[in-house]
Amino acid sequence: MFRVLRLWVSWMSRISIIQISGEVALIASGYFVYSIARGLIYDNQALAAFDNAWEIVRLEQAAGVFTEAQLQEWFLDNASGFIYFFNWFYVLGYWPIILPGAVFLYIKYPQVYKKYRTLALITFSIAIVLYETYPLAPPRMLTTLGFVDTIHRFGPDEYHTASDTLLYNPYAAMPSLHIGLPMVVCLGLARHANTVCKLLVIGYLGLMLVTIVVTGNHYYFDALGAVGVVFLAFITYNLWGHLVFKYNNRAPNRRQVATAGTFNHHIIDNDMAKSWGDAAYIS
Repeated sequence: MFRVLRLWVSWMSRISIIQISGEVALIASGYFVYSIARGLIYDNQALAAFDNAWEIVRLEQAAGVFTEAQLQEWFLDNASGFIYFFNWFYVLGYWPIILPGAVFLYIKYPQVYKKYRTLALITFSIAIVLYETYPLAPPRMLTTLGFVDTIHRFGPDEYHTASDTLLYNPYAAMPSLHIGLPMVVCLGLARHANTVCKLLVIGYLGLMLVTIVVTGNHYYFDALGAVGVVFLAFITYNLWGHLVFKYNNRAPNRRQVATAGTFNHHIIDNDMAKSWGDAAYIS
């Protein structure tokens, strides 16, 4: 009896390890493909990237929200100590926060995790398309407007060194995945969170917004673009789920009709007949 119990526990442990390994492999391979694609598509994009940057500046000026340079300047002049905090939060507030949040969802709410993991992969895919079609020089490259590359000037040096690798694309600013990916994870966490946790989630996203602006890595519109990409990911996910559900429910009807020997009759799907109502006749 105990031997059977030990075998059962061992089998269940292997299943869990296999499932976890599969999820890690899926996320790692997805992010690897995303990084490779992002790092290889920026050749000959410098001119278009700066043209698009000036376009973003004009659009924000027209909307009355182009205050990124003033915000950065205020912190540099009046609260320079926060610059070090924002620089480090840009690095440590991203994956070191996202991954534990994803692990928590996987353990506590596996079905919610699967949905938002898929949404994250869709978000990556849409972002790659936008990086190719709309390269964008970040604010820190517009030095004529007074922007400063705070990470390059104040550190951390390790991040600056990593930015010089092959997989780094300096013009992958629209959308900002420093907003998009945390937003996906936070939406998953907020589904079962209490009021305090929801406020913490909102505070975290707000702090990340300030961080990407003060460090000169993104415009406000990059964050808005990230929200749009996540929204499009939700639409894609729900549309695909609807199509799969519809196919799975229609396919059995066809098989039942075919196996009943009704080839001499007009074959009309049950779902179609229901939708037609009284106007549908099956002879």
